[in-house]
Amino acid sequence: MSVVPDTNSNSDRSLAARFAEVNLRRPGQERLWFDPGYVFRIHSQERMFLAALRNRGFNDLHGKKILDVGCGFGYWMRRYREWGAEPEDIHGVELLDDRVAGARQQSHPRTHVTCGNAANLGFRGDRFDLVVMFLVLSMIPERAMRTRIADEAARVLKPGGVLLWYDFRYRPLGEPEMIGMPRGEIARCFPGFDLRLKSASALPPLTRRLAPYAWSLCIWLDNLKVLNTHYVGTLQKPGG
Repeated sequence: MSVVPDTNSNSDRSLAARFAEVNLRRPGQERLWFDPGYVFRIHSQERMFLAALRNRGFNDLHGKKILDVGCGFGYWMRRYREWGAEPEDIHGVELLDDRVAGARQQSHPRTHVTCGNAANLGFRGDRFDLVVMFLVLSMIPERAMRTRIADEAARVLKPGGVLLWYDFRYRPLGEPEMIGMPRGEIARCFPGFDLRLKSASALPPLTRRLAPYAWSLCIWLDNLKVLNTHYVGTLQKPGG
């Protein structure tokens, strides 16, 4: 049985305030879809995520139990359904109340969305075939809290299961609350996991400005490692 964490705790309120501060600087999602730079980035991410999953033998997500940690408004949970997952097999955990409400409103009625802190996931161990963490640990500057969240993600992942990863390699410009997640720190957070990561995504402010005028140039820039700001790929749990 799922247990909803105590979202009134001091740590939860502190995390929620930090996340809300970062999100206040960004336009609402409904406006972002009319920004060519945002559309370019989403299309690029989808190609990368599907390629990373194929590299681990995923040809579709049918029958896979999936947990999206920090699911936001649930956009990627809706994509998992299009990639073959059954709605009742998709779970999302999100700390911000407005995002939880948005994800529930826009998701299939049988999709599960929980409001809670990823440092205390209310699921039994070894439950999920796929855990997804997009731009999660870069939001957590405290090393102890990063470790707790990573430990929880590892705990609920089945032996041999896969964690789909996308996060900043370096501290993003203009985001003092965030940190970078270099490969060494990822490996420290997930000891014993098999890491298949590659650098990805040219400077987002640059591609956002160029995309309305030079989409092909943005694709070319994404392939220049010197401009890559993120890591994308998979981490596989030992066993299975």
